[in-house]
Amino acid sequence: RGFLLCHANFLREVPFDPLLPWIFMGEEINLSVRAWTAGWDLFSPTRNVMAHYYVRRTRPKFWETVNRFFKKAVHNAVTALVLKRVKHLLGYPESTAGLVQPSSLLYKLDEYGMGRERPAWAYFKMVGIDFVAKKIQRPKWCHEGRRPPIYDELGIVPEKSA
Repeated sequence: RGFLLCHANFLREVPFDPLLPWIFMGEEINLSVRAWTAGWDLFSPTRNVMAHYYVRRTRPKFWETVNRFFKKAVHNAVTALVLKRVKHLLGYPESTAGLVQPSSLLYKLDEYGMGRERPAWAYFKMVGIDFVAKKIQRPKWCHEGRRPPIYDELGIVPEKSA
């Protein structure tokens, strides 16, 4: 899906990470967990209201424009590099600070990392993602239209909405 509707304050509190150029895979989860840990609540429509149209032969996709910008095929190399930063931010066990190379990929994590209002582990529990076990579990609360149980567990009172 991948669309965002929010107040402009969101961009001050959860700025886009300029160190993730041309990121495609990992962008939504990275921004979602950063927003939630900064205290923003996330909502999704109960039906699709928009979609990507990838099958358009006459219009380039963004990854094709990257290659035109650099005059050679670099998209996969850039993606592989910045994906290391995304995996570190998300807490992949194989992407701890000591394992990420080059270490410059971890530059300015204090500005473009997790928020300080809520713990990241609680977000991943809420959405059913386990990076250590490499498993996902469908969150019942979401499909049943209920408030996430983690809010009650942590005593979270929703204040802001993205």
